[in-house]
Amino acid sequence: MYTFFREDNNEEIQVDWSTMMSKDSMGYITLEDGVRAREDRSEWSGKIASDVGKDSKAYIKQTEFLSDSMGFPAHQYEEFEADRQLMGFNSIEFIREPDIPFYQVKGESGKEWNRYMKHRGFFDKNRHDKGYTPSAKELEDGKRLILRANDG
Repeated sequence: MYTFFREDNNEEIQVDWSTMMSKDSMGYITLEDGVRAREDRSEWSGKIASDVGKDSKAYIKQTEFLSDSMGFPAHQYEEFEADRQLMGFNSIEFIREPDIPFYQVKGESGKEWNRYMKHRGFFDKNRHDKGYTPSAKELEDGKRLILRANDG
């Protein structure tokens, strides 16, 4: 279950994964009674601070990116690999998910990662001084969703 807070009375509520996934870009959902509720992000800052530490710029320089957004289904691997080689993206890798027919895109931060994103029609508006690591439950819920979508 996922914690949200009602806007009308700040009451803490628990919602299931599919409801949580309906949140907007600012972390809000609309409840059945029409009231909006905001996502609880209070635990993020502690995890982020302990992982990153005080020198976040040094952390960013060492970060490798692993993108689901730029990922693709397994049946498109040959197409994406041929394009990667043709365009000379040497530090970009495609990582096969062990349990589902899907590849993630992995790369180091820097010019080549940005060039690859642009080549694919993506742009990055995320802040990289903070991050979020999904819980095991969120990863498992995502896996079930992908398998269901692929008749798995």
